[in-house]
Amino acid sequence: MLPIGVESALGIGLALIAITLSYWALDAIHWEKILRLQPKAAQAVWLRLLVSIALGGGVAVFLIYYVRWALGLTLLFDS
Repeated sequence: MLPIGVESALGIGLALIAITLSYWALDAIHWEKILRLQPKAAQAVWLRLLVSIALGGGVAVFLIYYVRWALGLTLLFDS
């Protein structure tokens, strides 16, 4: 298993990367067609930011658990 400091740094890094990627992906959506907002309005930017935090956070949690499970598999083969 990873030391707590390494796991924490990995979690922060994965969360920031996942949130950034989800913000970039959500930028392709035409929000003005879905909502009656101007794409550069403050409300639209905040909505995109909050949705990207929710999506990116979920992806980051999944990736962190996946790394833990993958590292835990090594304990299966230790004698």
